[in-house]
Amino acid sequence: MHATTEQLLSLRDGEPLAATVHDHVEQCDVCSRELARLARVRAELRNLPPVTPQHSLWQSVAVGSLERPQHRHAPWLSAIAVAASFVLGLFLIGRLDLGPIVTARYGLEETVEAIKKSIERADGKIMVLPN
Repeated sequence: MHATTEQLLSLRDGEPLAATVHDHVEQCDVCSRELARLARVRAELRNLPPVTPQHSLWQSVAVGSLERPQHRHAPWLSAIAVAASFVLGLFLIGRLDLGPIVTARYGLEETVEAIKKSIERADGKIMVLPN
């Protein structure tokens, strides 16, 4: 297995590296050539003449960044997304029971009886409404 580019760059730059990698690169023609190529690229880059940007370059970059359109969405859309996430969260953690709801109108005595019966129900809820 050959040395990685990162290992070759570390070796080229004199950074600490495992002896096994160093030994492999010395014995492997492929890795030795790649290490030499990386050294040449660095030398060629260092020999490039310095580039002086035009004086107006920064101004054109700043103006260009101001001209980009701003993507805005309706603020109520965020509120709907938050509310939907909240409801979904309640449903997922089991706090929101979407089981069947039984509704009926009861008097006071019947309400007490309905509440007693609701304790025994396992398939839904009983909602007691005033007459």
